[in-house]
Amino acid sequence: MAVFSVIIFLSQLVFAYLMATITACLTNANAARARFTEKLTSAKRYMAHEGFDNSLRQRVIAYYEYLWQRTKGVDPDQLFRSLPRSIWGSVSYCLYGDFVRLLSIYVCMYVCMYVDLYRATLTA
Repeated sequence: MAVFSVIIFLSQLVFAYLMATITACLTNANAARARFTEKLTSAKRYMAHEGFDNSLRQRVIAYYEYLWQRTKGVDPDQLFRSLPRSIWGSVSYCLYGDFVRLLSIYVCMYVCMYVDLYRATLTA
């Protein structure tokens, strides 16, 4: 009888742990969406208070929704802000290198020159 009680107690502990873990995962997954929704609601209230016309309101809302679709709430500028300049140049090259290479002035540049260019244009 004592063994049976211990097994029941341990199974209840495991079940409680699994439920807590699942709840924490769901809460964390929804936190970014909640922050976005709060920001969008604040923007809507502000635009209504200031009397923005409907076309401008719709453009602002569409922009915020575009940002959500593109980044899911992650701000790339804030994400990489703490990186040193040497790494930031490589990250910038990875993100924007294809676009810069399309400009005729930068066609013949080597990769290291692109990275140096990004490092030089980094605002501190």
